[in-house]
Amino acid sequence: MDRTSFFVGVAALAATVALTAAPAHAAPPSHFAEPINLTYQEDYLTDFCGIPVFFTLAGTLKTTLRYDGSGAIIAEVDTQPGATLSFTAPTTGKSFSFPFAAILHTDYTDGAALGSDAVAYGSGLSLKVPGISAHAGRVAFSAIVVDKTPYGVPIVAFTGVIFWAGHENDPDTVDAAFCSALAA
Repeated sequence: MDRTSFFVGVAALAATVALTAAPAHAAPPSHFAEPINLTYQEDYLTDFCGIPVFFTLAGTLKTTLRYDGSGAIIAEVDTQPGATLSFTAPTTGKSFSFPFAAILHTDYTDGAALGSDAVAYGSGLSLKVPGISAHAGRVAFSAIVVDKTPYGVPIVAFTGVIFWAGHENDPDTVDAAFCSALAA
């Protein structure tokens, strides 16, 4: 047996042992899907535009929780496949919608216990108002676990922005674009 064949054999044996070794026994991920159709009056835009403006989130919210070897929650991924965000002004009959095309990945400390710290990373489209370019990019938030759903999915409150990269419009430009898109 030459040296190359020996090393290839050792590498193959090592790979076989690694692939058949016992796993770390982390619990399998949990998956949740929740249909949502939420509408409420958007007070800030109602006041700013001088006409009633309503916000609607419609679609399905999906969550995946990941666990460590002890069964403690270590991460969460939230997506909204096919969900839309809509803004409507019933008095003018105008509205616009765009896909809720963002992903939120959250890393937890202390098993996502109430009061524990977390870091949430969001990416994707966050706002698309007619007449201006999309507000999209990546953001990281510091957060704290404030509650859990009946299924045990942590609910976090963002406590600050750690990082932001992408495109965002001037807030005054966004406000004016909202009113223009929804006005008579």
